[in-house]
Amino acid sequence: MKKNKGLRRLFCIFILLAAVPQLYAFRAEDILSPKDYARLTKDGRIELLSFLEEGASLSLSPSTPLSKKVAGSWPKDMDKPNFYAEELYIAKKSDFARPNLATIEYAGKVLRSFSTLQGIQYYSHRRGKMATLYEEAYTVVPETDPVTGRVKKVGEKKGPDELAGSADGKVLYAMMDDSSLGRTVYKVSYMEREDEIWASFVNESPLKLGPVKAFAPGKLRMDFVVMDCGDYIMAYLTTRASVPALGILDRKIRESFSTRLAAVYKWFTERL
Repeated sequence: MKKNKGLRRLFCIFILLAAVPQLYAFRAEDILSPKDYARLTKDGRIELLSFLEEGASLSLSPSTPLSKKVAGSWPKDMDKPNFYAEELYIAKKSDFARPNLATIEYAGKVLRSFSTLQGIQYYSHRRGKMATLYEEAYTVVPETDPVTGRVKKVGEKKGPDELAGSADGKVLYAMMDDSSLGRTVYKVSYMEREDEIWASFVNESPLKLGPVKAFAPGKLRMDFVVMDCGDYIMAYLTTRASVPALGILDRKIRESFSTRLAAVYKWFTERL
């Protein structure tokens, strides 16, 4: 009898432990508006894009602590963004190649795997076909002060992807050679919680669209938030920018970024 009681106790503990991750998961219907929830669960994706539209702002943000921080992350002393791109996705964990890796902890490793962005494909409107988005991508090792450890110079020194431990609180640098925007280094900051992770990319150097200087340092910001929704993973991606209001840039801006977020999301899911 004592042996059976002990086995039952162990079984109950196992069941409780197995259920622990779900305690931290969000419910998709609780963090989205009824309209967005209905559309997202039907289509699996929602996309919004605006450029030079008065009063525009982020409007797809899920109601989670880190997603809410995205909107407030644009510096108050900088010109407000006049370009917004948002994409919201939901996918069933069991549909991934390795469902056991569909966790926030592993998402934090994927979002630090800059070298795996090299060679990913996106649809190029200019070429009218699929093309390489990043010709080269890697983690940058900045020059730091030997005493304080503070970054003195970022540069483009290549290093291995930094995947050890939690992503929370880390600040990394990534070089991305964009087929349309050229080479630039991004400062990437992370916040990680039990049920979500946020990676924020900010350009350290100017970016061009053809001969035109389109993005000054700090004025192109990309965000990637991943949320655990129990049997599902939700992802919220944004691009915000403050760019010159030049007519020749309108079409180029829209076309350059309309398919980029989809390509980055595909890259992320292919690693789960």
